Amino acid sequence: MHLVDGGVSDNIGLRGPLYAITSTDPTYSILRKINREEVDKLVVIVVNAATDPETKLNQSPNVPGMTDVLTAAATIPLDNYSADTVSLIKAKISEFNAGYDMLRDCDGVLQSRCPGASLNTGQLYAVDLYMVEVAFDFIQDAQQRERFKNIGTNFSLPDETIDELKEIGCILYRDDPQLKMLLDGDGRSEHQIRGHRPDCHR
Repeated sequence: MHLVDGGVSDNIGLRGPLYAITSTDPTYSILRKINREEVDKLVVIVVNAATDPETKLNQSPNVPGMTDVLTAAATIPLDNYSADTVSLIKAKISEFNAGYDMLRDCDGVLQSRCPGASLNTGQLYAVDLYMVEVAFDFIQDAQQRERFKNIGTNFSLPDETIDELKEIGCILYRDDPQLKMLLDGDGRSEHQIRGHRPDCHR
C-alpha cells in the first residue's frame, strides 16, 4: 500500500462535505437528510492552516532554483483549488434556502396587499446553515498575522509555537461571526442553540 499526502487531492478536506451537501448519492449524504427534514441546523467548520512564508525570489535577478520552482508548482494550484472549494461551499450555503426566502417574501407582499390571503404553500421548511472559518488570514493584527503565516509546515515545532497555534486557532474560532450567530440563536429554525464561547486562555 502506497500512501500519499491528502493535500494532493484536497488540501483542506472539504470536497467530501461538499459532495455530501450537494448530492443524495453517497451513504453519508446530508442532502438526503435535509430533503427528509431531519436537519434543522448545519454547521460547516473550515480550518485552513495554509501558510504564506516570505520569499526572496523577487529580490534577486537570479533564476529560481529547482526547489523553488517545484514548491511553487505544488502549492499554488493547491491553494487555488482550496479557495475554489471554499467558494463552492459558500455558494451552496447561500442558495440552499433561496426558495424558502422567495416564498416567504412573496407571501409578505401578498399579505400587505391582500390581508388574509395565502399562497397555500403549506409549512415552509428551511435549514439554518453556518460556515465557520478558521484561517491565519482572519487575524486582525498585521504583524501577528504575518508571524503566523511564516511558521514552517514541518513535523517538528517548538512547544511554545504549538501552544500559540492552539490559542490563535481557538480565538479565530470563538470570534467567527457565523459561530456567534449560531450561539446567539439568530436563524430561521425554531430549534435554537445557545452556548458559551470557549475560553482560549485555559
